[in-house]
Amino acid sequence: MIAEHQHTTPRTKRILAVILSIMLVGGAATLVWLLWVHPAKGQANVNSFDACVAAGNPVQQSYPEVCITKDGHHFTGPTSNLKESPPLYNEMHDQ
Repeated sequence: MIAEHQHTTPRTKRILAVILSIMLVGGAATLVWLLWVHPAKGQANVNSFDACVAAGNPVQQSYPEVCITKDGHHFTGPTSNLKESPPLYNEMHDQ
């Protein structure tokens, strides 16, 4: 027995278009939330250098150290009480 070819009606096409549109908008909204909103929530309680480091953010190897959150906030690390400033690169290598 040969299956009959079924024709889709204009109403069925509209329903499928609406369902597909809803799925696309929902997928896009989920993607935005996962990539932009959700990661920023973990940074909301970062308010110090130590909290920034504990949250796993990168630390610049500078003096003093600087931790930068994913949303761009900078936190400067503690400095030791040096009586002199740290030596410059040229001063270290001229010896």
